[in-house]
Amino acid sequence: HFQTAAKTAGEVAAALSASMEDAPAALLREREEGKNIRRDMEDRLLAAALTVIRKKKQGNLYPCHLPFADRGLLIRAAGEIIRDPKASALLSCPGKEGRALAFACGAEVHADMTLLLRSCGGRGGGRPDMAQGSAADDQALERAAGQLMEILG
Repeated sequence: HFQTAAKTAGEVAAALSASMEDAPAALLREREEGKNIRRDMEDRLLAAALTVIRKKKQGNLYPCHLPFADRGLLIRAAGEIIRDPKASALLSCPGKEGRALAFACGAEVHADMTLLLRSCGGRGGGRPDMAQGSAADDQALERAAGQLMEILG
């Protein structure tokens, strides 16, 4: 058992380009650097998503499909958009079965995002100001945008 542990410790130290004594500190530095890189990448993806979303703006409505996003990015982007209390974000990205959806509205928008999600053919839930789910077809986002425009007049 000791020989296996020593061999493993040596391999870990070699992979970290460190001595066995310095390996724990080197591993912690690697983990922290990895976290910083992931955080930077997520921030850059969010900035790219917001650039694309803002180009699709229709008044105070931001309907947008983001082919490079995942559900987490949709939620972060929707949160940024609705910092404007008059804004609504209707976002989608590829999902396991069709499209993932994230619908959100600012504090001055009088619409229920959970009801909107379901009325456009989506499955899921949330709160009146933010809902998430999925839809089997690619038209759910367009239907939701049309319905929200009617609601808001």
